[in-house]
Amino acid sequence: MSRHNSEQEQLDQLKAWWDKWGTWLLSAILIVVLSFSGWRYWQANQLSQAQTASMTFDMLEVSQQAGQFGEVVREARRLMQDFPRSPYSAAAAMMLATYYIEQGDFDEAQASLEWIMDARVEKVFKDTAAMRLVRLHINAQRYELAQQALDQVESVLLPAATRAQYDYHQALVYMYQGNAQQAQDAFNRVLANNSASTDLRNIARLYKDDLAL
Repeated sequence: MSRHNSEQEQLDQLKAWWDKWGTWLLSAILIVVLSFSGWRYWQANQLSQAQTASMTFDMLEVSQQAGQFGEVVREARRLMQDFPRSPYSAAAAMMLATYYIEQGDFDEAQASLEWIMDARVEKVFKDTAAMRLVRLHINAQRYELAQQALDQVESVLLPAATRAQYDYHQALVYMYQGNAQQAQDAFNRVLANNSASTDLRNIARLYKDDLAL
């Protein structure tokens, strides 16, 4: 088997893994942020309102874990409508996006992600939503829209691990637009980022090597 074929098989396997689990990795930090933001929200708002938002979110989380989120979509939307500045609403919108992606309804997923980006919520929610939106546009071969979503992220303010995600998605956009050198430069930034996950760096390295062939 040639080196190119072997690397292509590795790349295909890693891409499949990343498509399945990458969005969950992107959201891992949100668990911590939601706990902290939720506490601040409790302090800044009336207790009864905060309790309502928290209890609704708990119900959404239980339904998602049970694979029954489709039954509580209306409640998720109501939470977003009634408490638009709550971190619980941002998390509910992220759940909605995940649900719609799994259902193949990418227009609704896009709408949920754009809601987060337009809402007055913590920056980490906006950045995570932007990365997911970029991925949606890339998968739909809407590379200009993917770039527009990336442009809304203040990359210089990103934590190192999130910056690796940003550079990786930027590299993909460059690559699919035919900008090989810019794509390689962006992949190199991923490889040089010590906070990038091992799997992300492996994917970036395979893409970069493939571009060099």
